[in-house]
Amino acid sequence: MRVLIVDDSLLAEHALKAYFEKLGHNVVGLAKNADIGKKNFLEDKPELVTVDEVMPGMSGRDFIKFVNQEDRNSGKKTMVLMITSNEIPEEQKRDIMVDKYIMKPITLEKIRKTLSEFGK
Repeated sequence: MRVLIVDDSLLAEHALKAYFEKLGHNVVGLAKNADIGKKNFLEDKPELVTVDEVMPGMSGRDFIKFVNQEDRNSGKKTMVLMITSNEIPEEQKRDIMVDKYIMKPITLEKIRKTLSEFGK
């Protein structure tokens, strides 16, 4: 699966990259903020995007809105995985429109479990 990682933490970015690659996936882009993530999303056409909720500049939530809008325009569906350190209330989860959430700290096992829930 083609994966784009959008996270302002270099440590998280590299950990996610290592985990996805260990599980046999192709990390097509790393973006340290949502503006770079938007460019990478349009160029790299990932099947899965991981997004940190809190980043400087455009928030992870706004980036997810961008991904969902692009998907509506193109007729495709990109899986979205939000990485967060904050518990998000159920009513807000529906508004954000992500497929899955992972609470920090990120581990290989959390990634493996989430991908199995995606059926990937």
